Amino acid sequence: MQRRVRMLRWRRKPDDAATAPAATADPPTPPTPPPRPSLLASLLRFVRRATFAALLTYLAAACVCLSPTLQAEALFLHRVTHAWPPCDYDHPELNVTFAAYPRLSRLLELSEGLPNTRAHRVPLDGEGVSLGVWHTRPANECAAGDSRPWVLHLHGNGETRCRAKTARKTQILARPPFCSNVVNLDYRGFADSSHTAGALTGAGLLADAEAALRWLHTRAAPTRAPVMVYGHSLGSHVALAAAAASCSSSHAAAAAAAGRTPLPRVVAVMLEGAFTSPADVAATMLPEAVRWALGPLWARLFATPELELSSSKLGARLAALGCAELPIFQSHGSHDPTVALRLGVELARDHLPPQRRLKVQTHVNGLRELQPLTVVPRGGHDVLEEKEVQQALYEFWLAAELPLHRPQWSDVGNNRMRRAQERMMQEKLAKEEAARAKAKEKKKKKTKKKTVD
Repeated sequence: MQRRVRMLRWRRKPDDAATAPAATADPPTPPTPPPRPSLLASLLRFVRRATFAALLTYLAAACVCLSPTLQAEALFLHRVTHAWPPCDYDHPELNVTFAAYPRLSRLLELSEGLPNTRAHRVPLDGEGVSLGVWHTRPANECAAGDSRPWVLHLHGNGETRCRAKTARKTQILARPPFCSNVVNLDYRGFADSSHTAGALTGAGLLADAEAALRWLHTRAAPTRAPVMVYGHSLGSHVALAAAAASCSSSHAAAAAAAGRTPLPRVVAVMLEGAFTSPADVAATMLPEAVRWALGPLWARLFATPELELSSSKLGARLAALGCAELPIFQSHGSHDPTVALRLGVELARDHLPPQRRLKVQTHVNGLRELQPLTVVPRGGHDVLEEKEVQQALYEFWLAAELPLHRPQWSDVGNNRMRRAQERMMQEKLAKEEAARAKAKEKKKKKTKKKTVD
């Protein structure tokens, strides 16, 4: 019976195709990885790419070294100021567009407006060029008076008078204790000043500074107010050149023969982030291998008289013109990413004329000499906002017998007398606390000894 059942099942066996389980799709085969290049092939590809990049760098550097026009573009960076920052140069007090977004203004380094400021145009005689300037009057909290000093502020390359940091520096000089009339100038080709044909030169920047000084002199002369020049970065060279021109008798005779207003005598110069020459600055920013690869082409960088801008030579000229005793204040940041600190130290130590030692009377240290260079630890390219620089600048003005608004010096902060008093009080309290602890310990020992006895 069982055999018959098995035979029937074999006869009725269904079709294999119908009863077979559905065939599953084969898993995709992973792609075959490309053959790994050998170490020699990888090394050859790296050498080929490095050689191509070095060749492009060399060609670009050679073009800059051989072209004075490209050198001027790289040195002054004035075309950057045409589109940035956007600013209402005719209404410096308003700048409503930026004041509506204070956080964005601070993030993008945009000016939020300067109080007590008016816009002016300064024409250059015979050149058809007009310069844009802002005149900021002393702050409202300053005492009334017509003998307030005048400061011509000369900014660096790639900047304008509308930058936020320039506005902050202007407010520092216009507020107590300095209370100065600050004139911010934009050189030709910068911002809203006239654009001239051809490349910019150092002589053109000096002519702009002299025109601004003459314009300033017409307003400062009736009150016999002192005139000073403040230069930052590239403006430090222009400031030294303007001071040398104001000391030159031949320059005054040439101005009188041409019927121009003579330059006012600059009574003090203030430098921030100063350098010896643009070639030295470029040498510190580029690695030694690049300078070695450029070879003789490197000697042509900023070597033309129009772009040399050697501040070290101006120091010798100041001494030759009899301006060796001109008070010069110099500040620099120890971590300056643009102008290395050693260039500022070299300029102050070796190239500027030996300064007469300015002495200031302080409440803490008595009569002491001022340092020729103020170095801000961990400071950058802009250091005027640092408290130690403002303190040093205050002592410089005091030693140079420049007018100050002294009652409001506490507003600037960093009062050395107050800090010394606080330090003395802390030391006194520490000594008293140590004496009490010692007496308490001595009394405890005596009590323990009596208990033992």
